[in-house]
Amino acid sequence: MFVKGEMGENGDIITEQLLEKKKKKKYFEDCSGCKIELLKETNSAAPIRHLFLVWIVVLCAALPISCLFPFLYFMIRDFHIAKREEDIGYYAGYVGSAFMFGRALTSILWGVIADRYGRKPVIMFGAMAIVIFNTLFGLSTNFWMAVSTRFLLGSLCGMLGPMRAYASEVCRKEYQALGMSVISTSWGIGLVIGPAIGGFLAQPAEKYPDVFSKDSLFGRFPFFLPCLIISVFSLGVFIICCFLPETLHSHKECNKVLDDSYDPLEETLSKSNMDEKVKIIEPRCASLKSLLKNWPLMSSIIVYCVFQLHDMAYSEIFSLWAVSPRKNGGLSFSSADVGAVLAVSGFGLLVFQLLFYPLVENNLGAITVSRIGAVLTIPLLSSYPYIAMLTGLTLTLVVNSASLLKNVICVSITTGLFLLQNRAVTQQQRGAANGISMSAMSLCKAAGPAAGGALLSTISLYAALLGHKGVKMLSFFQNRSPIEDDDVKANLVRFNSHFPSPITKDERGWLFNPVSLATESGVKGGAVNCVSQHLGEIRPGAMRGNHRHYSANETFVIWGAKTKFRLENNQVDDKGYAEVIIHADEVAVAASPRGTAHALVNIDPVLSTFFIGCQDGVINNITSTSDYNVWKDL
Repeated sequence: MFVKGEMGENGDIITEQLLEKKKKKKYFEDCSGCKIELLKETNSAAPIRHLFLVWIVVLCAALPISCLFPFLYFMIRDFHIAKREEDIGYYAGYVGSAFMFGRALTSILWGVIADRYGRKPVIMFGAMAIVIFNTLFGLSTNFWMAVSTRFLLGSLCGMLGPMRAYASEVCRKEYQALGMSVISTSWGIGLVIGPAIGGFLAQPAEKYPDVFSKDSLFGRFPFFLPCLIISVFSLGVFIICCFLPETLHSHKECNKVLDDSYDPLEETLSKSNMDEKVKIIEPRCASLKSLLKNWPLMSSIIVYCVFQLHDMAYSEIFSLWAVSPRKNGGLSFSSADVGAVLAVSGFGLLVFQLLFYPLVENNLGAITVSRIGAVLTIPLLSSYPYIAMLTGLTLTLVVNSASLLKNVICVSITTGLFLLQNRAVTQQQRGAANGISMSAMSLCKAAGPAAGGALLSTISLYAALLGHKGVKMLSFFQNRSPIEDDDVKANLVRFNSHFPSPITKDERGWLFNPVSLATESGVKGGAVNCVSQHLGEIRPGAMRGNHRHYSANETFVIWGAKTKFRLENNQVDDKGYAEVIIHADEVAVAASPRGTAHALVNIDPVLSTFFIGCQDGVINNITSTSDYNVWKDL
């Protein structure tokens, strides 16, 4: 039924109609949905127990989505499907997109099933799907197995949409913002903790050789451990879901039950400045209304999809950018470094959502918070190319702050849109409505990693092809960092030590000539041939060089540990030398022309630095053709 009236003189009539409607609520003893409604009616406190269960289940759904990002670059590299290092991001995008593409195909179906058979069966089935297919993904031995398991995981894990409906149904109206905040907080933390787990636990035989042997299961499958941890957690969530109360009404008289989470009259009464006619619609069964014609629902879904496309592309590109070599505009982070940044972001996000977001939302409203977040995102992301110019402690602080702020903004926007979507429909439509939202969002998220990975791969390829010759052109698009400028001043070029790279042509090992490698890399002033050649090891804290040869040019190939390389350069103001850091996962080729001092210092606490030195003259230590102990500060 519907009633029309005017705000103002007939306001009391409308209010009386509302109160009368609430008195007509009818509960059925054997209906689990009615039990939840009765609990909401008789208990005015926040449903802490139910919201805790929601938090745990959503965390379970979020962890497998992003746990692969820190190690995806290395997984694709180990599959040996990429012919060039710059192509790794291209293939990584397809692995990242497979999950979302699968979820896009089935989310509406899972929503309809949740509306017909209940939220609980869909949630439990999704938890078990994570246990099975996330484990298989960790055991992937080739590119197509990885894509297939991610696709099946996305297709069969349809729990997130029903969980959003569930969170709004267990809360009284005054606590619905809290319920959606719990959803988005758990989701955001899962998207941060997931990469942290992947970053710290991937390749355990390399990171923790005292605990994990290379011949063990985790040595043969270097990306299995983080997937296994998440699968074990999901198994625990599956058991917890057995005690999850159902919220869907099991009787047929849907029009006689007041759904507290949907009330267009109350929404209208909250807008005190409206003087136009008010239309009061009694809740109906889902089959009587077309969701696609519900503009409040569809508009919030469209905005939600745009932000999720952006956020998913950012999530993948951030990790790939962080682990990419500095010569390609990255940070040369290890997977553990990326995990540390995302762990800090997760903790900060938890504090913000629990302590500050409810206050902000109550004062500004969900729409205003979303608008402010969208505006702030633009300058924040524009600053990332400049972050790559930083080093040391400054880089650590700025990267962590930027990552935290980005996650806070994203979760704040998402929470507001969740509220708008679930308030726009009745309970009988909520599963299908969230299914539409999930399908549309998943399509956007599927496009995000693929497009983002392809874009990053293209940029990296152009960076590698242009090298120092195209540095001015590249800086116009990419804001080339001073790290690359320092490499130029130090007469050095660095690249990844793993396949594929200029020194790793195939799986048999390194094959290169130091002189030709320097020439092909654009390093000038080194040895023209190898009259004398030597191989050396520099232990942690030790140094080699710190001298100046007048009778020979020298070319170096350096690898193995975090190493400081210093080269005399009178064009560097104040210091008179250029100094760069070579990371443990990098190989550097450098040249020291005759009459130029150089030094290598191992600053790694554990690993040894190795180098090959090639000289085009014979150094006689007895004669005065060399200066030693040039720099007193080393």
